[in-house]
Amino acid sequence: MQEFGLTQEQVADQVGKNRTTVANSLRLLQLSPRLRETLVSQVENFTEGHARALVGIEREEDQLTAMQKIVALRLNVRQAEELGKRIKEAQENKEHSDGEPLPMSADSFRDPELTGFEDDFRQALAVKVDLKRNARGKGTLVLHFNNQDELEGLYNRLVKRDE
Repeated sequence: MQEFGLTQEQVADQVGKNRTTVANSLRLLQLSPRLRETLVSQVENFTEGHARALVGIEREEDQLTAMQKIVALRLNVRQAEELGKRIKEAQENKEHSDGEPLPMSADSFRDPELTGFEDDFRQALAVKVDLKRNARGKGTLVLHFNNQDELEGLYNRLVKRDE
């Protein structure tokens, strides 16, 4: 683009792709070289969508740590975006200015299985649901309701059932 003075639209026409595809590919060039190499080597469960979620994380170490978490915890793209957002917010807030990589514990990310259960509960019960589990497998299930009618609806679905 720079050498020939082309716009993203012109490049897209030349290569037969959508302009957004070209734009998204160009964004990946903002990643550290090591992360781009990982993306090219097609590591399982690390796609361009996952990588784009990490664009804007300043420190290469933080990008690499985030990528390792994405792969190890098998995060989906939405979860990777949440991870990237948290890291960027921490960097912007200068919560971590001593030069060390940002701490990222496994409990700051959602287990994909847990997210699936939470979504299923939410759909079945039609209320906001929070599901948490600790390292030993114990956890809590919180059902939120906004008024008496929602509480009674939950009660009828869970307790009374077919009386």
